[in-house]
Amino acid sequence: MAILVSLSVLKEMFDLTDEALMGSFRFDTLEKTGVSLRTLELFRARVLKSEAVGETFDEVTKGIIDSLGLETGQQRHDSPHFHSNMANLTRLGLFTRTLEHFLGALSQLFPERCEALPEEIRKRYGERIGRFADAKSSEGRRRLETAAADLWFLVGRFREEAAVAALPEFALLERLLSEQCRIEGEAAILKEGKEIASDSLQSPFDPEASYDGHKGVGYQAQLSETCGADNPVQVITRIEVEPAHKSDQHALIPALDDLVEREIAPEKMFADTAYNSGDNLLAAAQQGVDLVAPTPGKGDPDGIVLGAFRVGPEASIGWWPVPKGRRPCGVGSARTDEPAICSSIRRVVRLVLWRRIARRDGRADDFGSIPATSPRPSAGRGRRANRSRRRMPSAPGSNRSTRNSRRPTGWGKSGRGVCCGSHLRRQ
Repeated sequence: MAILVSLSVLKEMFDLTDEALMGSFRFDTLEKTGVSLRTLELFRARVLKSEAVGETFDEVTKGIIDSLGLETGQQRHDSPHFHSNMANLTRLGLFTRTLEHFLGALSQLFPERCEALPEEIRKRYGERIGRFADAKSSEGRRRLETAAADLWFLVGRFREEAAVAALPEFALLERLLSEQCRIEGEAAILKEGKEIASDSLQSPFDPEASYDGHKGVGYQAQLSETCGADNPVQVITRIEVEPAHKSDQHALIPALDDLVEREIAPEKMFADTAYNSGDNLLAAAQQGVDLVAPTPGKGDPDGIVLGAFRVGPEASIGWWPVPKGRRPCGVGSARTDEPAICSSIRRVVRLVLWRRIARRDGRADDFGSIPATSPRPSAGRGRRANRSRRRMPSAPGSNRSTRNSRRPTGWGKSGRGVCCGSHLRRQ
């Protein structure tokens, strides 16, 4: 056991492959031991499945923080992507490799059942490994349809045989069929690419790997580490490996819960935009953590955003900002069946639209005539009701015909005005 642990540490310290590690070990020790490459691989696999790995990580991390006096009040969180040690397969290659993987296991465990299969299937996937996936672009679709038909045949052939159906290789066949095909009658029809989920099978040799549209095939690690400016070194405080398709939105709060439980929670947690949401901000605040992350979406640098307003939670009232010391012409409150923030959002929409019209007319700083309420939608039906819902409220001293003659270009196909935000009531 001590030799295997020492070899594992030396492998990571000197960045060696398993073969180079064992070669150096035999050369340096000049002794014949029972440690082989296969023994090292099995030992590592058993260690990674043990719960003691996580406990050891927590104890070592806490010891490093205490011995070096590291500050954990400021930490950062991110999800670096790393690729699995497997080939990137095309769709045809995925079908071919999965079928070959199953037939290889079937021929070893149940050779008589493998011999009973149609000869063309055994030749296609058994005699020339990987050759069926090597197709011209013009032949790829046809071969893919053939592979889907073979997949459907094998699943139907062995589904009722308990001994074969219990094989993990057969489970991969069923998974591939459900993810890549739909059954219509007695045929397996290939799904379109947009119908296939990102957590679908990427390789029969690494079934847990998934796909991320930005980063590719593999895994991601939800990683937290200290980032205090006064720390002599920084240390990783938490790490969790998950498939690449997982959303970052749901990963931050479990990480904070774990850090709080281990008494190394930060006061400030820095993260990127993917971790920022209203729910995460509130949940982090309940844990006593200030989540610092960019706001999602692209803002208008010249526009007015919701942060320019003050909202009074005690009365659910929002106030306009006061340009040039002017007071707002009025205030309004949200309806009792709506969240208070909806009223503020409607006011922002009206203000932004009114400001655009004011800029066009050379009144960029004139906010004295901004209405505080939206026009009520017409009680009528049809096109006339829709027209009234799109009209902007009239400014004092103006009339509808004058306003329509100076409407902004490109705001609505009908040209009768712009949306005043009243549709937000229905949301």
